[in-house]
Amino acid sequence: MGKSGKALRQVLDTYGISQNRLAVVMGIARSTASHWFNETRDPSAEAVTEIIKALRQIDAAAAEEFVDLIFRTQLTTQRRCNLMTETDATPDSIKTNANLSPLHTQNPIDRFSNRAEDYASYRPGYPQAAIDLILADLGQPSELVIADIGAGTGISARLFAERGAQVWAIEPNAAMREAAAPHPRVEFRAATAEQTGLADRSVDLITCCQSFHWFEPDATLTEFHRILKPAGRVALMWNERNFDDEYTRQHSEIVNAAGEQGICNHVDRKSSSPLAASPRFTNFRTHTLTSEQSLDWSSLIGLVRSASYTPKAGAAYEQMMHDLRALFDRWTQQTGSNRVVLSYQTKLYFAEPV
Repeated sequence: MGKSGKALRQVLDTYGISQNRLAVVMGIARSTASHWFNETRDPSAEAVTEIIKALRQIDAAAAEEFVDLIFRTQLTTQRRCNLMTETDATPDSIKTNANLSPLHTQNPIDRFSNRAEDYASYRPGYPQAAIDLILADLGQPSELVIADIGAGTGISARLFAERGAQVWAIEPNAAMREAAAPHPRVEFRAATAEQTGLADRSVDLITCCQSFHWFEPDATLTEFHRILKPAGRVALMWNERNFDDEYTRQHSEIVNAAGEQGICNHVDRKSSSPLAASPRFTNFRTHTLTSEQSLDWSSLIGLVRSASYTPKAGAAYEQMMHDLRALFDRWTQQTGSNRVVLSYQTKLYFAEPV
């Protein structure tokens, strides 16, 4: 049999996606998905395209890994680029482009310098259940040393510190460090993911919350393996907007239409694939939680302005503000509230060192 069925089986197992769910999303018989999964029948080229569309609806990272797996075995580079752009199942204005420069080459350190205050004030936190999952089975939090990499203004670092852990907040951007609220168990360090400056085997847990996509993956995972204790863990976490929620979908279309396309629509944005594929780590697994953020108009705009890819002035900014205000007014009139709610899926990805 061909390689596509084997790739599909690996992705479904890795991301905990059932054959039945895939079949329902694709609108096919479960027996067909079972044939692919058990490698008794390989999906056709047309079916592969439909599989990618379905996986992108279920879990974008799963779709990316599926494409990566079949790319490594049988697809040309151009075909991979075509698949990743032609099969996007998100709104029309939210397209990916596999030909874009890697995110770690697009000024990741300085691009948040003029966003720090908005970032500290308006970015959402993370569900307590996510913190529970990240810390599970690592021992008493008060005995843990955590390296929060790309810590920004310390949103996630403080959540771990509040559980009793000692946290190294690794953040290279001075403005972000200065905007962070202090915490007695959080110590900021001006360093990068690729060169943390931490000692060998010195940390129990490495977290990257809304940050891993900005790092050079090979150097970063080598560094993580160096500083992590043998019984430690790497945890990647992202809040991703939930396009199944109508307000969130329309909000996202407006913001992404105005945003810097090389960033907000990048194929590797919020991708866990480097960790899943790394020979230095094992037992890759994923969890998905839901969360919400309630926002009035001023906090909504603060959130939008905290994103490094959104404009802060000019015609695109004015159009974005006009469209967001129209959507906000329409929605609040319908609900009778002066607030709107953005819906998120909080995606977690774990692995341990080999």
